[in-house]
Amino acid sequence: MDLIDVLKHVDEIFSGRPFEENKKRYHKKKDQKLNGIFNEKTNKNTAIGTTQNISPIIKNTSNNNFISKRLYFPKKYITLSKNKVNNFKFDISNLLIEKKELTETVNLMKEFVTDENKQKLLKEVIELEKNKDKLLKSKKKLSEDVNKLSFQKEMLLVEMEEIKQKKSNFLISNTAVSLEYIDSLTSGLDFEKTFALILDKLNYTDIAVTSGSGDFGIDVLATKDDVLYGFQCKLYSNSVGNEAIQEAYAGKTHYNCNVVIVVTNNYFTNQAEQQALDTQVILWDRDILKKKIDEANNNHH
Repeated sequence: MDLIDVLKHVDEIFSGRPFEENKKRYHKKKDQKLNGIFNEKTNKNTAIGTTQNISPIIKNTSNNNFISKRLYFPKKYITLSKNKVNNFKFDISNLLIEKKELTETVNLMKEFVTDENKQKLLKEVIELEKNKDKLLKSKKKLSEDVNKLSFQKEMLLVEMEEIKQKKSNFLISNTAVSLEYIDSLTSGLDFEKTFALILDKLNYTDIAVTSGSGDFGIDVLATKDDVLYGFQCKLYSNSVGNEAIQEAYAGKTHYNCNVVIVVTNNYFTNQAEQQALDTQVILWDRDILKKKIDEANNNHH
């Protein structure tokens, strides 16, 4: 009896069954175990995109009285189609072409960016930074110059306005003022300035037009023989009412005037004349203004 027969006999003693029956039972359990393991894995992954379980084909192969198991998959369960494979190959080809082009571009850049070119580019960058600093300084200086010029412009405009006003005053002061000229004026302020020049020719002093600072009922202040006069000027196309009298009377107290006069290129209403008598406000109507203008023109000559 050889060793194999002894082992078979021992197996029969421990199992209580013939050796051939034990052998069949063993391979049956092994096949069941293999199928169970494979089915469990394919259920989890569902075989690369398919929804059905793959059942492998198990073939027995024998060699020297030993039986082994091999798994074979049918072609119908391979889910990667030829079209998908071809598309995949096409994508790979495109990527390879792009890689080649990029490689050539990089090589060209490497050839261009030599040490000499690097130094040249570095110098250009440094030069650009210097120019940038110069431009920023120039911009700052220009901004300062513009501010100075703007200020000078404002000052010149003020001087020009003063010169223009002086010229206007000179022309008026050296020209005979007429009642018709006053009638042609379009603003009360122009009337006030013209009347101030008339007062100057009438030898009044310390003449000041108050309209620029809020006149409080008095448009022109002037002094003559140590008497402070306050004038309310009314450039009207109609008769002047008692409101002007009230304003002049209020201005007398504000400016502490000795005498207040309401002067107009027109005439006064009866109510205004009566209130002037009650408040001791003097009235210069069109006729009196004309006499004052003639007197001023005669004094100028």
